[in-house]
Amino acid sequence: MNKKIEIDKNQHAYLIEGKHILIARELKNSIEELFGIETVGNPDYRLSFFETLGIDEARKLKEEQSRRAFSGKEKFFIVCANAITREAQNAMLKVFEEPTEGTYIFLIVPSVRQILPTLLSRVRIIKTNNNLQLTIDKDAEDFLKTQVEKRLNLPFIKKLIEEKEKQSVISFFDELESAARGKLPAQKMARADAEFFAELIKCRGYAGDRASSVKMLLEHIALIAPTLNK
Repeated sequence: MNKKIEIDKNQHAYLIEGKHILIARELKNSIEELFGIETVGNPDYRLSFFETLGIDEARKLKEEQSRRAFSGKEKFFIVCANAITREAQNAMLKVFEEPTEGTYIFLIVPSVRQILPTLLSRVRIIKTNNNLQLTIDKDAEDFLKTQVEKRLNLPFIKKLIEEKEKQSVISFFDELESAARGKLPAQKMARADAEFFAELIKCRGYAGDRASSVKMLLEHIALIAPTLNK
């Protein structure tokens, strides 16, 4: 990795933005070095991966972290998720604010933008240099340049709707926000544009929910996004 994950024994909850595999590997090495333990075969070291982390998984994490460590000392939970539902995030607020004594939790996500402010305030945020390299920058700009009635016919939008891959939609919304903010300086922003950003942020949050409809979210954003030709 380009940036070593620094662990503070006094900090028990971390939110790390970047690539799951690379970060999990570095965390494993850092934990072994700092705490002087072996992680392989260690029941107090848990590594899990989720496409979408929902309320059931959040409740299970809450229950498991409350148990006493087999070693009688520390427990480590590395949780990798492409998306996390709002319900799951709310369920984990207390866990991240006050983990059971000796418990360390590391939540790894591709983008911290999908995380609720209430959860962000309870963790130490680390952004690595290995964030997912998004290839949809140009797509976001093309989307904003295209007339409203033609946006859903754009090939990459059709693909997003067909594949229903929610992390791809979240990534697209990230790039769409960046592209729009680059063309709409805050000091010159109209009310309608400010409302668009507010709705875009909401839709990005909804995209992580299991019951959300990718098609409906994209249709909504296609209708309200400003048309920017410059």
